[in-house]
Amino acid sequence: MTDSVITVFWWVSVVITVFFAVAVVVVFVCLWITYFRVERTTLEQKRIDEGYAADDEEAWE
Repeated sequence: MTDSVITVFWWVSVVITVFFAVAVVVVFVCLWITYFRVERTTLEQKRIDEGYAADDEEAWE
């Protein structure tokens, strides 16, 4: 009797652990994607700003 109860609780704990492990991986992937999209946007904005700055300098010459 106690062996079956222990087995059930062990499997429940394994399922919960796997669920949290998958959740951590999903959150990590989402953060990774978000970070690189923000970084790409920042670099593109910097490139645009530098382009405008170069245009402004040429306009004043």
